[in-house]
Amino acid sequence: PVIFGDWNRLVLAGGRDGSNSLSLVIEYCLDTNQWDQFSDYPHLPTPLQQAHPVKIEDQMHLAGGWVVVNGELSSCPTSITTCEIKPDREDKSRMWRKDVLPSLPNITPGACNLFGSVAVAGGQLEDGKCASDVFVLDLKDKEWLRLPSLKTACDEPSLVFFKRHLLAFGGVKSKSGLLSSSQKLVF
Repeated sequence: PVIFGDWNRLVLAGGRDGSNSLSLVIEYCLDTNQWDQFSDYPHLPTPLQQAHPVKIEDQMHLAGGWVVVNGELSSCPTSITTCEIKPDREDKSRMWRKDVLPSLPNITPGACNLFGSVAVAGGQLEDGKCASDVFVLDLKDKEWLRLPSLKTACDEPSLVFFKRHLLAFGGVKSKSGLLSSSQKLVF
């Protein structure tokens, strides 16, 4: 996923090399049209793919995702991994941290920035069924607050907040396949 962009660069984290998840963080410079694997960002503490990036002020939060080893699903982390992303920092000792925020309420939800907080929707429950839950993280008290649910339970939806609408696109609906619909909550 693209985890940060400004006028002259994009920073990407994680992904997959065919059979394993990656912890690599790389940077693309639009001025030079080149990729840089030795960017100012350290590798992720856990190799991830499909994690949802949520930028809030000077921090990037990666929510959920998968870890694949030798082509097999190894785990679905419920932690949120956080990094400082100030592009002009003199201190280059950026670190990804897992212990800053509470664990996700569900496995593999969609995530986005909702009024300066981390919002998550859908995902999987512990029994493997798709969830319709929607939560927002109170960053001050560090606890999840429940919001109205999605109409259709789904795993891994793409989530975006746009013009007072929380929109969930697609995702996976149990074993019946992919969803091509969208859902919205109005704030």
